[in-house]
Amino acid sequence: MVATLQMVLGLLRDLGILAAGAWLLAHVSKVAIKQYFDKQLESYQTELDKEAVKFTDLHQKRAEIIGEFYVKLSEFDQDMRALVDPMFSRGETSREEKIEIAAKSGEELQRFYLRNKVYFSSDICGTMDDLLGEYRDMFHDFSVAKIHDAGESLPGSEKRIEKWQENWESLTKDEIPVLREELQSQFRDILGVS
Repeated sequence: MVATLQMVLGLLRDLGILAAGAWLLAHVSKVAIKQYFDKQLESYQTELDKEAVKFTDLHQKRAEIIGEFYVKLSEFDQDMRALVDPMFSRGETSREEKIEIAAKSGEELQRFYLRNKVYFSSDICGTMDDLLGEYRDMFHDFSVAKIHDAGESLPGSEKRIEKWQENWESLTKDEIPVLREELQSQFRDILGVS
């Protein structure tokens, strides 16, 4: 019986050591797994933080470009309105000077747009291209066709006045205001302005 008792005690001792070893192994494994996943989570969080910074930087850059583009667009629009305005007042800047002013601001706008086009979607670029095309055609009527000058290319004052009025309507009521509003809406979407 003593031998059986010793055997039972030896078995319990072995089972206790085995249980303690199993518990220790489970605990070490749990800690190692937790450390592994914590490290993975930290690495993932670091990547997310980098992406968030990159996105924030891109958004900030786009906001700056939109702001500067819109200032240049507004300046060019005002120069075109001064050029196309049929109510020319004596003592004002001459039409030839207004052509030069509009040419300069239009060129600045065009160069800025081409340098920063990569920051915009193809839809926004399409709207910008359409808008700049409308302005370009209108500018052509005044700088090359010179519809403001009775002695230039368009025959008859009626035809000249009709073309001039068509340009004024396009600038103030029709195509250009519609395209500018579409562009403003697209810019607001990018900036998150509601």
